[in-house]
Amino acid sequence: MKKIILSILAVGMMSFTQTPECYRAQCEDYVYNYEVDRIISDVEDYMEWTNEDLFQGRINEKTHARRIEYFQGTLDDLLQLERTLIHLK
Repeated sequence: MKKIILSILAVGMMSFTQTPECYRAQCEDYVYNYEVDRIISDVEDYMEWTNEDLFQGRINEKTHARRIEYFQGTLDDLLQLERTLIHLK
C-alpha cells in the first residue's frame, strides 16, 4: 500500500514541476532577447556618434548619409526580429 501511495505522489509531483529543459529554454529566450536589445542599443549609439562626427567635421555629409542609411537598415531588421520574437512567445 505504501508503494502505491508513494508512486502516486511521485507521479503527481513530476506532473507539476518543470524539467531542466524548460528552465534552459526560458533562460536561452531571456539571453537571446537581452542580446537583441543590447545590439539595438549599440546601433542607436553608433547613429548618435555618426551625427556627432558630422557635427564636429570629422566626416562629410555623403559619408554621414551612407552610414546613417546602413545603420537605419540594420536597426529596422533588428526591430523586426524583436517583434517576431515577441509574437513567438
